[in-house]
Amino acid sequence: MPVVPNVVGATTGAIVASAHTGSTATVIILISYVLWGMGMGIAMMLVTTYLIRLTMFKLPPKESIASMLIPLGPLGQSSYGIQQLGIQALRIFPTEFPQIEYLGNMLYGIGFFFGLLLWALASWWLTLGIYSAIYTRGRGPVPFNLGWWALIFPVSTFISSSSSLWGITKFTFFRVLAAALIVSLFLLWLFVLLRTIWYAWSGELFKPDNVDRLVTLENKSNSPSTGACNPANSMDASVIV
Repeated sequence: MPVVPNVVGATTGAIVASAHTGSTATVIILISYVLWGMGMGIAMMLVTTYLIRLTMFKLPPKESIASMLIPLGPLGQSSYGIQQLGIQALRIFPTEFPQIEYLGNMLYGIGFFFGLLLWALASWWLTLGIYSAIYTRGRGPVPFNLGWWALIFPVSTFISSSSSLWGITKFTFFRVLAAALIVSLFLLWLFVLLRTIWYAWSGELFKPDNVDRLVTLENKSNSPSTGACNPANSMDASVIV
């Protein structure tokens, strides 16, 4: 996704700025805010598009059900990033921009407020992703593939956001939630790693289960008896995506 480098870069900029002072830290923070604005804006557009896709075509195929948690990544990372930028703005801007009174305090408050809102949206998406995985598993076995690695980064960004909220508010809820998710993420990472090694060793990892289905859909779309505007073709294309 094109949003990930921007929001990750913005968060990294806040961390780098914490090791600097003066004009150097100011430039880093301002550039990070620009990156965050670009990444967050595009992220909201893509998340909306993905939600519309779910509304129209329901859940993805079981082979790619892990993709349900991908939107959690930019949401959690954006929440964490704007909080860290606010912390650095509170530290640097009062001395660098004395002509703008309370700028650092304002950006710190905005960072907490928008970080909390984005965390809330990410919480909803995490719940939706977990429910979708349970629902799909209840309808039959879910084949393992490398797409399962898409679960790691999104959950880790949500943990970072929760930990940052605990650092700002000192609410025990965020601390307990972050600790529980860290343990869960480690177990998930270990499970996916072991499955990857096992399936790679046996060779099953390199035999996609949906090759025949994709070939069938491709042949149907290339058939002269079906038009380009046929709704069935649109549905098949969406399933492939």
